[in-house]
Amino acid sequence: MPGAIECVLTPIKDAVTGDEKQVHIVYPTGGFLWNGAIATTEVLRVTHGDASFEWPHRYAAAAEINWTNQK
Repeated sequence: MPGAIECVLTPIKDAVTGDEKQVHIVYPTGGFLWNGAIATTEVLRVTHGDASFEWPHRYAAAAEINWTNQK
């Protein structure tokens, strides 16, 4: 949302090697599918009216959602 939200995510990195890590959430009994990214906020800045905050270098989770009400 230009002018209101700026968000840049970066992959989680291994604390020892610095290598980028992929994180997958798996339930042992199945029945749940989530396709997204666990990451870190490089930049997270929100400014809208009187509300504003920044949340850099923190936990983030993102997923692409395709919503439809078609059956």
